Amino acid sequence: MDFRNYIKTQFGLQNSSKILDPAVYSNQALEQDMLELEMEREETEHKIDELNAEQEALYDEGAGAPEYKKQSLATEAELIENERVQYEESYQTQTDKLGLLRAVRGVRKRMRSSDLTIDQLMEDANSTEVGAAVRGELRDLKLDSKKVNKIMGALNISAQVSSSSTNRSSKNKHLGRMEQREEEREYETRNSSDSRSRARSDD
Repeated sequence: MDFRNYIKTQFGLQNSSKILDPAVYSNQALEQDMLELEMEREETEHKIDELNAEQEALYDEGAGAPEYKKQSLATEAELIENERVQYEESYQTQTDKLGLLRAVRGVRKRMRSSDLTIDQLMEDANSTEVGAAVRGELRDLKLDSKKVNKIMGALNISAQVSSSSTNRSSKNKHLGRMEQREEEREYETRNSSDSRSRARSDD
């Protein structure tokens, strides 16, 4: 997400760091926007959980099913995954926006605790204390360090942290999950059968 561009289009601010100023973007508006984003994010997370449950049900149905049935179920699982990916992208965008607003809140908390004006604070924006205040606000969002650095950069705060990455795959994965589920069932059945055999021999 381009945080500078988001601030420009959403808030009409050419200088993205101006969003830190309560006189430009009030604390009341900040809290209201964060609340709305948190509610949207919860709804999206609920939908992702529902789609995950649908996928798991398809994997269960496909375990031990004939090959033609597995192929059909794998296609259905892929369609669900595509929908889920869209919701996950929305969730990430909502998280990014929330992260930006929480970073603003973190800077303002630091400003209040130190009795600094916004201009004085920005003169000291490279301090580790400001960076720590921002990271403290973002901790539970589990944003990767690259994203945190982008947020700080958009707010003209320099406090770099090291980065990480993620990845994704396609249809054979769903077939593989069904095969894995089938193997798990066979293993459980064998164990159950062995247990009964041992119980009879003990008798």
